[in-house]
Amino acid sequence: MKVSKLQSILSIFIVGTFLFVVVIFTLLPVLLRYPEYEVTRYSQLLQTFGTIFSGPVGYVIGYFFGKQSDSTS
Repeated sequence: MKVSKLQSILSIFIVGTFLFVVVIFTLLPVLLRYPEYEVTRYSQLLQTFGTIFSGPVGYVIGYFFGKQSDSTS
């Protein structure tokens, strides 16, 4: 397996996992109709998860969608 293909697969996995967890944390309190104090707890967990996971996701997005420099200078 080529390195770029492996990087692409890992990147899709990282971003997909992040999106999956965010959607679950967002919809779970709404669908299960948790009381307000439970929603506050879930929002704090989502904030913590987002803080921790935003670094790797930002790195992946920056690597694949960053500005390409011209190396023929």
